Amino acid sequence: MKNIRVLNTDDLESYKELMSNGYHNYAWDQYYLEHVTEECLNSILSEETKYLNVFGAFDNNHLVATCTLKQIKFVEKRHKAVLENNFVKDNDEIINRELINHIIEFAKTQGIEMLMTTIASNNISAKIFFSSLGFENLAFEKNASKIGDEYLDENWLIYYTSDIPSNS
Repeated sequence: MKNIRVLNTDDLESYKELMSNGYHNYAWDQYYLEHVTEECLNSILSEETKYLNVFGAFDNNHLVATCTLKQIKFVEKRHKAVLENNFVKDNDEIINRELINHIIEFAKTQGIEMLMTTIASNNISAKIFFSSLGFENLAFEKNASKIGDEYLDENWLIYYTSDIPSNS
């Protein structure tokens, strides 16, 4: 198992290096990389940003995978969080599985009952990967992202960390 922990501002250069080395498959990832400022990245990695945690998996002290857990800040939605910006060196599914499972366990300790993520509708391998971890289809969103003049459809997936009480 790799060393997995929440990144901080000391990890900024490693985080930027992982993102800039082409470990993204879709235009949105490249767009994110090109448009997020260093100031924004420092803010994201700051310990003061409590609702955002960027988790990193390290192999021999090298950052090889990241994923951001963004807890929804609204009082009535704090039981939900979103996984985003999943970068994995060499598309290593084993490392990514360890990372996502670690985040799921962390989410449980934070009282998060639902984890959601979006994947590009044409990303079949991501659908299979997240399904194998217990994520279920939640919704299809047409034109979910727009990069220049190009739209990207996305599937929303959901993972329940505990039994959801019924309203009855």
